[in-house]
Amino acid sequence: MSQGLRSISSLLLATLFLSILAPSARAASSFPSWFPRQSCEQAWGKRDGAAYDWQRDVQRDPQIGNLGYASYQKRLADAGVVARRDCFKEWTILVYIAADNDLSPYALWDLDEMEGRFESGRFAGSTLKTDLITQLDTEGATGIRRLHVFQREDRPYVAARSKAEFAQRTPADIQSPIVQFMSEGDPSLIGHDQRLKNFLDWGVREYPAERYMVILWGHGQGWSADPEESLPASRWGLESTVTLPPDLPQADSSGRFGGLLFDPTSKTALHINQLARVLDDVVQNTLEGRRFDIYASDACLMQMAEVAYEIAPFTRYIVGSAQVQSYLGLPYRRLLYELNTGRLLSASRRPTGRFDEVDALARMLPQLAEQSLDPLRGQQGQADQKAIETFTMSTLASDQLLWNFAPEVQRLGQRLREYLAEDDFRAMDLPQVARLAPSFMGGGKELGSFLTLLEQAIELEVDRTGQVSDGARRLAEQILRTRTALDETVLERRFGRSYRSTEKSFHLLGYRALGVWLPQGPLEFQRRAPDFRRSKFNQATGWLDWLDDIY
Repeated sequence: MSQGLRSISSLLLATLFLSILAPSARAASSFPSWFPRQSCEQAWGKRDGAAYDWQRDVQRDPQIGNLGYASYQKRLADAGVVARRDCFKEWTILVYIAADNDLSPYALWDLDEMEGRFESGRFAGSTLKTDLITQLDTEGATGIRRLHVFQREDRPYVAARSKAEFAQRTPADIQSPIVQFMSEGDPSLIGHDQRLKNFLDWGVREYPAERYMVILWGHGQGWSADPEESLPASRWGLESTVTLPPDLPQADSSGRFGGLLFDPTSKTALHINQLARVLDDVVQNTLEGRRFDIYASDACLMQMAEVAYEIAPFTRYIVGSAQVQSYLGLPYRRLLYELNTGRLLSASRRPTGRFDEVDALARMLPQLAEQSLDPLRGQQGQADQKAIETFTMSTLASDQLLWNFAPEVQRLGQRLREYLAEDDFRAMDLPQVARLAPSFMGGGKELGSFLTLLEQAIELEVDRTGQVSDGARRLAEQILRTRTALDETVLERRFGRSYRSTEKSFHLLGYRALGVWLPQGPLEFQRRAPDFRRSKFNQATGWLDWLDDIY
């Protein structure tokens, strides 16, 4: 085991031990000390005692929005209803929306989905089972809103067909009540890391739940580490190796590419190690060692091994896209319906045995996204006909990633170095294999496909030479073990039509919808390697060691 794996925090070891004892159960001791003792269903007499009353609770301000949350809470207190923070629900979904950029209309579009009315019942927004809480920052100095999202009742839901329908709308048009309104000039809210930490701390305490899902919504660019001042900016730049279309997120002011919640105006982002520190802080100090249940990136390019490994100690499941995804985002309306009805894509047909709703929901998300992007039947697909072409999404099991997949990748790297040491000419062949692997924007390569291409390279060598060297045999065996670990880590995957097309040479390469950094050549390796060396994935697996040998 590498030094990187040995240095994984004691928090993760303790959490893994608990998950082995009871992988799907939530024993009372696993909850933080401040956690309420009674469920909201018990406290409210098995009815939604905190249902929002759209006739009495609304107080609209034309510039800000619905300011009726305080009167709503007072009405409940006067009626003797147990306060929300003093009871727990089954789920709290916390959505952090960074749309202070060109994504503003899409943020309003997604919120329209979240609170859109169902004629058959209250299945959107918050219910007796679920609380949906968002923090919204839109373009301009419009303030930051924390919203408790409820199903609106003023009109039937009509699925939008284009961004133009939201171009003239403002955050004040959102129907759901504002829990808190904050000025963007507040010094405590400078930087996404502090804003996110404050939001998560507040959300988990004010809306306690047996299960938490965290969604980060915004521009994404994959792996990046918080820059070290000792490294000159020129060593991080990508300006000569990556050219992005003007309508996609660009590199930051130093030429670096990567990060989450990217703001094209200020050229700032939340770097992945900053994200890990935020999650670590909330898990250790607020949740007192208990992990989040699901973490999802509603952003492009985030499902990379380097990103996932960084945040895996703090969540049971990781969901995201390895490729540029549609600006329409996750299918929130369908997600809320499946969760609030308990349907979970007809979970009643599940195998016998203990049912883990967290596992079912995490596996369901890629399927829901694929269905929603169907150009004929999906609501999002009808608005964006081409989104299904390059769509990818996968669900990863964090413990498998940390304790099964990463050690096999470490051994794969060792076998690759042995293979290269046997024959100097192989150092010219492997860069070509890496270049052939299907690419995602920003330097990520499809990991499952890369393993298949490695196998093919070994087979071609055997055909050419008529013999199998010890290094080639050991490498082939390790590729099989790595693929097995990858399959046990990627619990669900979906990818678009262009990847399945028989007209494309790579359609049978074994997609897993998980990326890993493989540079296109020595220049990209020289410029980006210092950043990727700082990833815990590299520190645990030595992934860059064999790349050093060829570049």
